[in-house]
Amino acid sequence: MHKPIQHGASLLAACLVLGVISSAASAGISVSPLKQEVTVKPGEAVKFKISVSNNKRREADTAQAIRLEVMDVTVSQGGALAFTERGRQKHSAGNWIALGATDITLEPGQSQGVECTVTAPYTASGEYYAAIMVTIKDSRGKTDKGVSVSYRIAAGVFVTVSGRSYPREAKIARCEVLWPRAAAPATQPTSGPTSRPSETPPVKVAVLLQNTGQARFDATGKISIADAQSRTVFTVPLTSKRPCVFGGDSRLFEAPLDRPLPVGQYTLKVEMDYQSGWTKAYHRLPMEITPDKAELLRAAHKEEQGPKNAPIQVAPEKLILSLPAGAFRSLKLTIENKGEETVRCAAGLTTEGNHPGDVSWITLGLKEFELAKASQKTLGIVIRVPSGAAAGLYTSVVVIHVDNGGTNTRITVPLELAVKTEK
Repeated sequence: MHKPIQHGASLLAACLVLGVISSAASAGISVSPLKQEVTVKPGEAVKFKISVSNNKRREADTAQAIRLEVMDVTVSQGGALAFTERGRQKHSAGNWIALGATDITLEPGQSQGVECTVTAPYTASGEYYAAIMVTIKDSRGKTDKGVSVSYRIAAGVFVTVSGRSYPREAKIARCEVLWPRAAAPATQPTSGPTSRPSETPPVKVAVLLQNTGQARFDATGKISIADAQSRTVFTVPLTSKRPCVFGGDSRLFEAPLDRPLPVGQYTLKVEMDYQSGWTKAYHRLPMEITPDKAELLRAAHKEEQGPKNAPIQVAPEKLILSLPAGAFRSLKLTIENKGEETVRCAAGLTTEGNHPGDVSWITLGLKEFELAKASQKTLGIVIRVPSGAAAGLYTSVVVIHVDNGGTNTRITVPLELAVKTEK
């Protein structure tokens, strides 16, 4: 079980809108901007403004009494946000921020700007942060399950105190493969139809990235698996709910291991990019696939191939090309969202079939992306055949994992590469 961090936060604009507390948007309240970048010199003050609006949606809408307050933010390693009393966290800018107003009342359709002042201490240096919480007064209610909620929304404030610059530093603190227990077998009741077997839980790779410096960064990463012959047979991006990692913070990244692997010895390789400009974080983990683990992977992979619920269309449905050794070729996949909701996608590579290739020959232009309703993106693919590659047929698969509001779907596009001999 992962322990929550003691300080630090990921204040991305979108992630500060609080969904579990219903969302002020449903009550017509909005805040702009949701992310404020402020640069200030030690001992000096800088002003900025946020705008609070009571959006009119219906004739029955009423005036709203609103409270503004400055708070600290913490985030768990898994990405869950928590808002606490200001000035308590190590990198807090909470006590530096003064609000021009803390209580306002807005009529339907009315907006009001609130001036804020950041005053940095003479001894400050580096990056600090806080949140301005906007709460509708007297809005507490209960969900249909009896959980108390209030309507509020937060804007993140990133404060950089100029002077000394800090390098981005990070390390991989932990890497492990999370193997679930095998699915329970179907049961036969004394009467009635046979019950359905339990769904096989997914196999995941979990990587904990620790920011060992004082500068924040947005992290990206990937895992790859090589067999005993050093042939790369699987690669997929690592994803996180909040890839922005502050100084001293840690963030959990995960990737699905949904490629069936034969019994044998493998090496799992992790590569994390934390925007240092000159280095990355790497980790290698020996991995043995036993008969029980191979069966778990086969079962999970079979279930992933079920009906596709994601409203995603990919064209073409299959990629076929022929290249001589030492050559390269660029290809494209068009990924279109036909649904009504924004979906998150992650693209990876694996080998399947009777002629498995080496996916290290293939580079994907996009690894993680979002698709809004009725939009599309182009996934660039570059295949580079090594000069010493033997002639023959090599098969790989482009895998697109789609998260559609908690429903995960795996879409595959076969890729056949014929390496030919130059005449």
